[in-house]
Amino acid sequence: MLMSFNKGPAAMLLTLIRHGESVANADGLIAGSAFAPLSERGRGQARSISTFLESGSYDVLISSDRPRAIETARPISQNLRLDLHTSELLRERDWGKLAEARREEYELQLKESGVPFFEFLPPGGETFCSVEQRARTFLMKLLVQHPRKAVILVAHESINKALLKVMLGFGWEDWPNVSQRNGCINVIGLDSNCRGIATQLDSIDHLPVSIALSMNHISIERADARLRRPF
Repeated sequence: MLMSFNKGPAAMLLTLIRHGESVANADGLIAGSAFAPLSERGRGQARSISTFLESGSYDVLISSDRPRAIETARPISQNLRLDLHTSELLRERDWGKLAEARREEYELQLKESGVPFFEFLPPGGETFCSVEQRARTFLMKLLVQHPRKAVILVAHESINKALLKVMLGFGWEDWPNVSQRNGCINVIGLDSNCRGIATQLDSIDHLPVSIALSMNHISIERADARLRRPF
């Protein structure tokens, strides 16, 4: 089973999860730092994730401190009897004034800016480059604090993709094609230099079909792909 891992020297097993569907996701809005609790579908996804993980063995559970991530992590904490820790470094990208805006507004501002999507700075927010640096900082701290542990992380689309970018080494040209659906699970074996090997990416096989996907949710970065191709 993919949840088992032979932890060698200075190795870590990361199970990286995107939170369940939020009310903002269901409405097609950019959540960012907004409150955005889970929708009914999202709560069902959280329960399914927790049930699926019960068959594995884990040491540490860390979540973003945003409510939608904590709501997703709490059933895992209860079922696996793991203390729930939170980290600001796992927050979603700060979209500034674009938080709770529709995707079309982001697409318009990005196009008007004339810069690559990863350098675009929303008013009052942060760039994807900044999110990547935050991901790198988090991983380095994690390796120091929890070496040779099996760690569950519950976070958000953009920070998940940044974490995967750091661990797997893909470029910005690949970013739009990396999917992180609501409630998905990624499993990565990580060495002491933050180099990773993925055995599972963006998997939603653990979710019942009835709660797997929101028909209204489209990745923000897929909008980037439409605007920025070809790279």
